[in-house]
Amino acid sequence: MKPVSLSIFLLAIMGFGCQSPDWKDAIPQAVSSESWALSSLGWTDPTVLQLDVGENELRVLGRNTLIRLDAHENAIEASIRSYHDIDLFSRPVFSHQFFLYKHSQRNNYFLMEPTDWTMEINSNRPVGVRLYSVNDPPPDDTSYAAFLNGTESGAVNAWGEFLVASIKKSTPGQVTLFLLDPYRWFPYDGRFTNARQWEVTLPAEAGTQMVRLTGLDDDFLVSTELATFLLRRDGSLAKLWDTRTTHAFVLENGWYAEAGGDLRHSTDKGASWQISGPGAGRLGAGEYFVVDTTLLFARKDSLYHVDVRSGALKPLSNHGLSGNQITAVAGFTDQVYVATLTGLFQKSRHALLR
Repeated sequence: MKPVSLSIFLLAIMGFGCQSPDWKDAIPQAVSSESWALSSLGWTDPTVLQLDVGENELRVLGRNTLIRLDAHENAIEASIRSYHDIDLFSRPVFSHQFFLYKHSQRNNYFLMEPTDWTMEINSNRPVGVRLYSVNDPPPDDTSYAAFLNGTESGAVNAWGEFLVASIKKSTPGQVTLFLLDPYRWFPYDGRFTNARQWEVTLPAEAGTQMVRLTGLDDDFLVSTELATFLLRRDGSLAKLWDTRTTHAFVLENGWYAEAGGDLRHSTDKGASWQISGPGAGRLGAGEYFVVDTTLLFARKDSLYHVDVRSGALKPLSNHGLSGNQITAVAGFTDQVYVATLTGLFQKSRHALLR
């Protein structure tokens, strides 16, 4: 969906955390199964930052390469060149035909199509949008207060709308969130006001250090270091709890969030929440991924199957992945793909949990 980034790429160097004494569940040892194999896509960019399953295609995003893989494993590779190369510590967020990312060395978001064009939300003016070829660097405008990012570049909901966070000069001690409809930028008339549907400013007591922006169906979960909020698609805002939320995701049976060390679950679109068990974050810095109805947790080069009813963890075999830092996991056709900083790996779906 992006200030100090809390991306898993930065946090991955941290050691394993201790398990909370409140949760004394034992984690079993992984059982060997089918090995993870290096993908045969044959692309030129070994660093894989993100995976996204689109309509009948898998999108594989590297630092300066985007591959679109169809159901017959036909791959189309496009280069992202020059100043617009995707930074290693950003977490690109996909929305249908677009993806959004934050350049770590600038106060700008970039909205990019997987073709030849990119649009920049100009950081000098909150109402300016400009269109650039990916080969042409934008002007160096940095006078407007910063666009923020937490562990995500932004967030996207089920409607394909982006939520981004910023600090406005008029309210420097508060976070202002913008909901943007990328399709309203077309035709390319350079008017940010056409894309911005509304803005919401968080209360001052929430602080300005973002931790998580996540789309949950139509809505969004917003977390700062001090509080967590539920932001509805219509712009209404409600506080959920006075602690940060490190992860949030959707499974077929509801919404989940890890906050305060607990795995929390909602079956009524965020109106109420219950604690299922301990969060997988007790292992240390990592990320959750959903493959069909299966919840996985990735930390360093290891994958775990998470029981959403209890928070129990089952280590999965990482044979073939050992030593490769995991950045993303996705299921496509009959395969499960694991992105790493050193390549793309895959194995059959039926062997994932064995």
